[in-house]
Amino acid sequence: MDKKTIRWWDIPATILLIAALEVAAFRLQTTGWTTNLGIVEVLVLIAGVYGLALGYSSFQPGIIWLFGLVNTLFFIPLELGLTMEPSTNVEWWDRLNDLYARLYYSISDFIHAKPVQDPLLFITVMALFFWLIGLLAGYQLTRHGKPWGPLIVAGLGLLIVDFYNPYAANRDRFSGVFVFIILFLVARLYYLKSRREWIEKGTTVDPEIGFDLGRTVAISGLALVLVAWNMPVLVEALTPGTTIQKELARQWETLRDKLQNAVAGLKSPVVSSSDYYGTTLSLGAGGTRDDQTVFTVQLKQPLPAGVRLYWKARSYDTYDGAWSNTDTNSKAIGSGEWPFKYPDWKGRILVDLTINAASSDIRNLYIPQFPLQINHPVDVMGNVGVDGILDYVGAMADPSLDNGNSVEERSWVTSVAIDQLRGASNIYPESIRTTYLQLPPDFNRRIRILANQISASQPSTYDNVVAITNWLRTNITYSEAIDPPPQGVDPITWFLFTNKKGFCNYYASAEVLMLRSIGIPARLAVGYAQGELDPTNDTYTVRRRDAHAWPEVYFTGYGWVEFEPTASQPATQLAATASSESSTSFSPTFPAPIRTPNAPLERNELTPPRPQPTSSPINWWMVIPLILVIGLVALLAWLQRRGKIRLLSQPFPVVLEQTMQRRGFHIPGWLRQWARLAELSPIERMYTRLGWTLPLFGQKADPSHTPSERFAQLSKTIPAASGSLRDFLFEYERAEYSPNPVDIEKASQANGIVWQEARRAFWKRLTRRP
Repeated sequence: MDKKTIRWWDIPATILLIAALEVAAFRLQTTGWTTNLGIVEVLVLIAGVYGLALGYSSFQPGIIWLFGLVNTLFFIPLELGLTMEPSTNVEWWDRLNDLYARLYYSISDFIHAKPVQDPLLFITVMALFFWLIGLLAGYQLTRHGKPWGPLIVAGLGLLIVDFYNPYAANRDRFSGVFVFIILFLVARLYYLKSRREWIEKGTTVDPEIGFDLGRTVAISGLALVLVAWNMPVLVEALTPGTTIQKELARQWETLRDKLQNAVAGLKSPVVSSSDYYGTTLSLGAGGTRDDQTVFTVQLKQPLPAGVRLYWKARSYDTYDGAWSNTDTNSKAIGSGEWPFKYPDWKGRILVDLTINAASSDIRNLYIPQFPLQINHPVDVMGNVGVDGILDYVGAMADPSLDNGNSVEERSWVTSVAIDQLRGASNIYPESIRTTYLQLPPDFNRRIRILANQISASQPSTYDNVVAITNWLRTNITYSEAIDPPPQGVDPITWFLFTNKKGFCNYYASAEVLMLRSIGIPARLAVGYAQGELDPTNDTYTVRRRDAHAWPEVYFTGYGWVEFEPTASQPATQLAATASSESSTSFSPTFPAPIRTPNAPLERNELTPPRPQPTSSPINWWMVIPLILVIGLVALLAWLQRRGKIRLLSQPFPVVLEQTMQRRGFHIPGWLRQWARLAELSPIERMYTRLGWTLPLFGQKADPSHTPSERFAQLSKTIPAASGSLRDFLFEYERAEYSPNPVDIEKASQANGIVWQEARRAFWKRLTRRP
C-alpha cells in the first residue's frame, strides 16, 4: 500500500483518544465556573468522531478543512442555541440572532477593557477550543497515527484549569487518568507502527504481543499513577501557597490582568477571590467590582477620632507610564519575627488587629501603614539602609491565606494632626529625595505648571498637598471605567487635560506626580479602602469594590501620611491639633505591652500559626505534558530556522517585541537586543556573536573597529583560531562588500572552530596557576 494512502484505524486507539479528550473536557465542567459547560463534553465527542472519519476518508486536505469549517459553523451554534431557555415562540433564527448579539456585546466589552458579565463568551471560547482539539486529534490519529499535538494542548489546558481551580476535590485524579490513558495510547500506536513494519518485512507477528504490551503498560502506568497519588504533596507548581506556585502566579499576573475582564461573569472562586498586586501596576481602564467579601478586620481596641485606616498591599516609587519599584529586595521571616526598624517618627499610634480571610489564595497581606508584628510567615519587601532602617514596601503571605484563615497583626499607623504637619520641615533625607522625587524623562511640563498654579499661594507643604488634593476632587469626574488612553499619550497628561475623568489609579498617580514636580516626596499605595465598619464590635468588612489606590506623602519627622484625592471616597479628616494618644506609647491589648515601636513581641503573645505543609519531591509524571509542549515549540522553532516551515512572517523575537509594544507592555532590554539580532542575516549574526568572545578574556569589542581590526584583535587573543578567523572574515567581507555569492557553510564551520578554540583558551586561562 502507498504510504500516502495508509490509514491508522484501530478500535482500541480510537476509544483511548476519545476517553482522553472526555477527561479533559469533564475536568472543565467540574470547576462550576458557569452553567452549560457540559456542552464541551458533547462537542469534543462529536468532533473526535468526525475527525476520525475525515482522517480515514480519501478526501484531500483542502476538502477536509472545508468540511471541518462547515461543521464547526453548524455544531457550535447548535449546541449554544440549545443552552438557551426553550420556548415554542422563539424561532431558531431569532435564537441565533440573540446569541450573536450577546457575543458581539461581550467581545466589545472585552476589547474596551470592561468586565464581561455574560458567561456566553467564555462558554463559546471553551466550546471552540475543545471542538478544534477533538477534530484535529481524530484526524491526526487516523490519517497519520500522530494525535500528539492536539493531545498536548488538551493536557496543557487541563493543567491550566488545575492551576486556576486548585481547591476542587480530587482534582489530581483527572490529571492522573489523563496521563494513564495517554501512556496506553502511546503504547498502542507504537505497537501498530511496529506491527506494520514487521508485516512489510515478512516477520511473523505473535497475535498476543499487542495484548502483552498493553498489559505491561497498564500495570506500569497504574503503578506510576498510584505512587504519585499517594505522595504527601502533589505537583508543587500546582499546589496553592507553595513558592513555585506563587512565582508562576506572579509571572502570569500581567497576562491575567489583561484577560480577567473576559471572565468577569463566571462564578469562579479563584478568578474573583482576591486581587494580587505585583511588581508593576498599570493604570488600566477600570470596571465594575462586585460585593464579594475579601476579608474582615477585627480591631482589638477602638481607634481615636480622626484616624482612618487603609489596608495597604504595597507601594510603588517609579512611574514611566506604569508604576514599579526600583531595587526592592525581599526577605523571608518567620511567624512572630520582626528584625526591622523604622525612623523615630511622631504622630503614630499602635493598633492591634486580626485579619480574617474570606477568599481563597490571598497572597498580599493588607496592613495599615507599618507592621510591627505578624503571626504568619511572610516575605517582607523593601530596602534596609546603612542605618538599619527599613523602607517598607509591602508583605506577602507565605503560604497564602485561604478562606477562613486568620492572621494577627500589630501596626504603627498615622495619627497626626494638621498643626504638626504644617510645622514639618521641607528638608528631606537624601534617601527620600533620591527615591521619591523621581519623574519620567518625558515628564510633561504642563503638569508641573498646573501644580504650581494650584499651590502658589499656600503657606506650607501640608497646605500645598491639601490644595492639590482638593483640586483633583473638585475638577476631575469619578468614573469606574474609562476608555484606554490613546496610544503614545501619557495617561496622566491625558487624564488631567483631556479626559478629565477616571478612577483611583489615575487620581492617586496624578497627585503623586504633581507633588513630586514641586519638590514634595510622594508615592503610590494600593490595596483596599477602609470598607464598612460595624461599630458594635469594631469590625471592618472589606469587599472587592473597596479595591483602591491612594497617595502617601512624606513629612519630615512624621513619615508617610495618606491623602484622599479620589472623589468617590470620603475626604481626609485630620485632627486640628495633636492629642496625647498620638504617640508610640499607645497601650495594646496583647498580654505584654510594646515599649517602643521596634521592640519585637514574644512568640507566645500571638496565637500559633497553622501547621505548614511539608514539602515533597515533584511528581514528574505530571510535568510530562509541559515538557512535550516545550519540545514541540523547540522543534517548530528549529524547523522554521532551517527553512522547513514558515510559521511567522518575521522572526519570533521581532513578533514578540511588536506585540508587547502594541499592547503597552514594558519591553526589556534583552528582548530588544534579541530582536535586533534576529533581524540580521545568518552571517551577520555569526559576526556579532564572535565579538562576544572578547569579554571572556577581559577585553571589549570596540564598535568603531572595522571587521579586519576586530578579527586582528581576536587573532591576538585566540592564536589557535587565526586560520578560521581569516576564512570567516573572507566570507563575511564577500557578503557585505561584494556581489559575489557567499559560502555560508564554510563560514558556519569557521565560526564553530573559533568558538571551540575560544572555549579552550578560556578554560586554560581560568585554570592557569598564578
